[in-house]
Amino acid sequence: MNIEELRDQLEQLAGPVPRATSAARAAVGTRVRHARRRRNLLAGGTSVLAAALVVAIVAVGIGSTGGSVKVRTTSPSATTAPTNPQCRFGAKVVPPNQVPAVVSAWNDGRAVIGGGALWTARRQNRPIHDGSIYRLKIGWYAIPFGLPTITARRLDGPGRATGDANQAINEHGKWVASAIELPSVGCWAITARYRHSTITFRELIGDPPEPLAIGTITGVLEEVGGPAPGAAHGLAGTVNVTNNAPSAEVPGCPPAALDVACAASLQVVTDASGHFRVDVPAGEYTVNGYSPQYLDGNGGCGGGSHLRVETAQTTPVEVVCPIR
Repeated sequence: MNIEELRDQLEQLAGPVPRATSAARAAVGTRVRHARRRRNLLAGGTSVLAAALVVAIVAVGIGSTGGSVKVRTTSPSATTAPTNPQCRFGAKVVPPNQVPAVVSAWNDGRAVIGGGALWTARRQNRPIHDGSIYRLKIGWYAIPFGLPTITARRLDGPGRATGDANQAINEHGKWVASAIELPSVGCWAITARYRHSTITFRELIGDPPEPLAIGTITGVLEEVGGPAPGAAHGLAGTVNVTNNAPSAEVPGCPPAALDVACAASLQVVTDASGHFRVDVPAGEYTVNGYSPQYLDGNGGCGGGSHLRVETAQTTPVEVVCPIR
């Protein structure tokens, strides 16, 4: 809605506008001038102008006998960008016709994400701030019933999460109730695995400062070399991503912390062609890999020991398994 439309709606809500007295006009003029001065001091002048319109309409309607007062307006400023755009939810809703009936019934027909053996609601419960931690409760539906493995990893800095998963029962049968305790604000990736199904989504906890220090590493694990002229082809396997900062130098990291932001290796499984992608806190990393297809699983593959990952940037890397 632009400012002209807002003014029209406010005038309609105020009803017929009686004629203003000289004193009312003077009061309105003074208030509008003050509002414009405040607008010039603030970056987002739209809300101040809207307030000035309300003041003008209400003031004219009090103690007056007829007529109208025109208020000069300016175009609203450009809208600001969404808060923390890098922490988008990141998981797509499954079309209703592709959701098993038992899952739809369990979630009362509301939107779900997941597939195969594991499902959860698209809209999670809001985290509860309990003292020094945030507690996030999430329900899961497993087919057949079982307890998934659930992990949480902070994407914009160090942080270790704890939690549990337990059996719950309602009128639709057995489901999984989990509670995850997150120690700090930030962007957290929640991952659940059950059988051959995996669900990953992001949750923005609290109100961390802008911008979130998240970068992306993307690349391919590949076999390179052989007889001239040589060749390269991707391999299915695992890539290890390690933060080079010693855990003692990263605030919030205990010794031997099991978190990529705390200097331990994060393992990323590639696809069948060797491609992979992972979000990590900005920093310097060492990347290497392994594939059972390379030297019968007895050889290592290198990708670099000083890979610099910048905030909001994608850093490419080739993890090479050399053939002589």
